[in-house]
Amino acid sequence: MKDTEDLLKISNVELETLSSAAKKPNALRFNKAFDKWVNSGESDVPLRAEHLLNRMEQVRTLGGKHIIFDTISYSSLINSLANSGKKGAAQRAEDILLHMQKMHDNGNKYVMPDTISYNTVINAWSKSGEKGAAQKAEAILLRMEDMNKAGNAKVVPDTVSFTSVINSWANSGEKGAAQRAEDILLHMQKMHDNGNKYVMPDTISYNTVINAWSKSGEKGAAQKAEAILLRMEDMNKAGNAKVVPNTVSFTSVINSWANSGEKGAAQRAEDILLHMQKMHDNGNKYVMPNTISYNTVINAWAKSREPGKANKCYEMLCRINDRFKGGNRQFKPSSTSYNIVMNACAFTSRSNDERTNALKILLTVMEEFNNSAHCRPNSISYATFFKAFANLTPNNEKRVLAVREMFRRCCNAGQVDSRVLNSLRRASSIVYAEEFGDVAMVDPEKLPFDW
Repeated sequence: MKDTEDLLKISNVELETLSSAAKKPNALRFNKAFDKWVNSGESDVPLRAEHLLNRMEQVRTLGGKHIIFDTISYSSLINSLANSGKKGAAQRAEDILLHMQKMHDNGNKYVMPDTISYNTVINAWSKSGEKGAAQKAEAILLRMEDMNKAGNAKVVPDTVSFTSVINSWANSGEKGAAQRAEDILLHMQKMHDNGNKYVMPDTISYNTVINAWSKSGEKGAAQKAEAILLRMEDMNKAGNAKVVPNTVSFTSVINSWANSGEKGAAQRAEDILLHMQKMHDNGNKYVMPNTISYNTVINAWAKSREPGKANKCYEMLCRINDRFKGGNRQFKPSSTSYNIVMNACAFTSRSNDERTNALKILLTVMEEFNNSAHCRPNSISYATFFKAFANLTPNNEKRVLAVREMFRRCCNAGQVDSRVLNSLRRASSIVYAEEFGDVAMVDPEKLPFDW
């Protein structure tokens, strides 16, 4: 960036140098170099760039009419702050925006905040993760609406403006955030329906609200998320090509049901997945179930208290494997798939028959896992196996033999860690003592290197 910095005279900017007619810059050249510099990724650039623009303002005030800085210059600086990820960057970006607005209101014809300027600050708040960021982002949106209603044709709230505010609420983690995100979406849709051509809710807008409900943890969130998905389907069937339910839409709703803890949630998640699969099989190119979709449903069954949940999880795992063997690359089995099924077995606690069946599934899954050409058991797998084995078998010699053999496999695979050791001790204190004596807590750092 040395050539750029030389061009901008950043290293040692003197007012006399900047005001010298001999150093007269070209606006296009300046902004191109300035934008390249402020977005270079150097941590201190935003501060130095702001200092430069301040000094250039001073020079212009003192009569340096040739000093060129404009809306593009300030927008580049705001964008740099928005992308910096630094604490306080969003507030600083907003302060610069307000300064721009004040300069324009005072008659500076070169500096005129526009939709992009305001959207960049909204985005800065949306990405900041700071407390109150969603309220800050929404306040700017409301200011944009007021300015546009007052006749400012340069500041026009658009789809990006609204979607960024919705995203800010979705990521805020605040109580009531999902409902606020949905309310803004509905306001957005109403504006469009009333003829506003700049505001057009699209798939991203709707998916962001579904995601907000999915992450909210609020009562009834799954129903809310699914209702939005159904609305998307209805709008698309009615001819709205901008709102197209896709894989993200369906998977977010499935995830919402999986995390709801409601009775029947796992079956509802599976039903949505089957609907999704049917749409794809019928030629819908936007909806394509994959391993993540199936894992989410497996997890929903694993966390449920429904009878036969281990069977349900294993059936879903078999579907993943069958589709992958059939040539569908979207269904490559993962360690997560196997681990969730084993976890379902670990938390089976109904009749003896069901526990016996869960044990059979556990042993089958671990054997298939070991023989898989696509993934191998990891430390989580072995820890989960030991936890399940302790819950499903009586503490007798057979358990000791099985645990000893599985621990050998774990050591040979180099997957021993603190989780494995904790589960091993619970599964068989005898095997644990054989390996580590009466040491209560083994330091994983002191284990053999190849374990």
